Amino acid sequence: LALMESDESAQRRVKGRSLAVFSKMRNIEIEKDYTEISANERHFVRFFEADNMNRSQYDNVPLYDKDAVRLLPCSGSSDFVHASKVITSGGEGGYYIIAQTPLVNPSKPRIDTQYDWMRMLWEFNVYVAVCLVNLGHESECDYYFNRSRGETHKVNNFEITTLDVGTDVNWCWTYYRLKVSRKEGKKRYERVIQLVVCRNWTVFLF
Repeated sequence: LALMESDESAQRRVKGRSLAVFSKMRNIEIEKDYTEISANERHFVRFFEADNMNRSQYDNVPLYDKDAVRLLPCSGSSDFVHASKVITSGGEGGYYIIAQTPLVNPSKPRIDTQYDWMRMLWEFNVYVAVCLVNLGHESECDYYFNRSRGETHKVNNFEITTLDVGTDVNWCWTYYRLKVSRKEGKKRYERVIQLVVCRNWTVFLF
């Protein structure tokens, strides 16, 4: 469409760099520009690697490379887990982790994503986890701890013991207190994780 005389192209208000100035830039300055631009791009290369897709719940929910959680190297296990860091507005290195739950995957042994999940909780010092899926339905979440007080579930070198179970007065939330033990060589380390489960979470579509 032709512009009216009173109209102004929005492009005219975009500040650009002249070709003359750009041609005089040193390589280090060009590399700096490229780094700044590429840092804001959104790629999901690792997600589409075959083994990583097998570890993901849904093919149509990609995991962006930027801010993706990467596990520490571990013999016989992947460093991939379908989880991202959500940086808090307060800065100072604070963040949450948003993640898909461990899944039942017929193409892989059950232990795989359970172990990846427990490694993530342990390596990133997670002490409070909020679960928004149905823990009792295998298509949504694999079994990685026991729902009964006093019972223990083992995942590789992790032992997860359910210390306590409770619900709120409206039966909307269930609270689990879990003792997680990890054996490393002859030593055993322990910590307690609070798991909060929303029983009636609804996804609203707009």
